[in-house]
Amino acid sequence: LYQSVLHLSPHGDGVPAVPSAPEGPLEVSITGKSCRLSWSAPLDDGHSELIGYSIEKYDEKLRKWMFIARCTENVHTLDRLPPGSSHCFRVSAENAVGRGPSIESEKVKTSEETTLRMEKPTAISSAGSIIAMWKPLADDDVNYIVEIKEVLLFGATCDN
Repeated sequence: LYQSVLHLSPHGDGVPAVPSAPEGPLEVSITGKSCRLSWSAPLDDGHSELIGYSIEKYDEKLRKWMFIARCTENVHTLDRLPPGSSHCFRVSAENAVGRGPSIESEKVKTSEETTLRMEKPTAISSAGSIIAMWKPLADDDVNYIVEIKEVLLFGATCDN
């Protein structure tokens, strides 16, 4: 005796399967140390509601794809990428049955690291303390290092 189960859902009639690959292209927008990935939903959800997307990055040293994030929207931002580094990403859709095939991005490279220049700070000193003030840089991913250098001044008087 054989039995066949047909799944009826708002996602169409048919046997549930993994979704098709998301519709491309997989767009990668680089901005400084971060990148924004965007894609379109797959044409076929596999007759099962999509539960999200899996994002992977190719690791050239290990020569394999590494999972980096899971999201529910068709956009995702990755932060703190090393400057001057190359990346290739792929995205696949997931439903209750599993993960479908993926789409891949072209290889992209982050900007080279640049030295940010800031205006000279203003120092206000009093007995035993110094207050340093400066205008912050536009990049909010900056850590400031404050150093102090002690300078000894020797004076002499000259008689003419």
